[in-house]
Amino acid sequence: MLPTIPGESLLVVDRSKIEIEDELVFVFRVGRGIKVKRAVRRVDGCLDLVSDNENYPLETYGPDRADELAPIGQVMLILREP
Repeated sequence: MLPTIPGESLLVVDRSKIEIEDELVFVFRVGRGIKVKRAVRRVDGCLDLVSDNENYPLETYGPDRADELAPIGQVMLILREP
């Protein structure tokens, strides 16, 4: 998520906030891994996971793939070294 979240940053995540709100950054469980992405809901029911780093492509999850993705919580604070 560079440049928004530099490597080695610490994230404060509110695990009570799992309802997706557009353009906010969330932590997701995807399969056996974890992803930190900006979430965008589409009118067709799909969810786009967007990285602020243009080197990573957009990921789209449709209703047929909903079981692959679970929100863990919303990123509330990013602690990074100066």
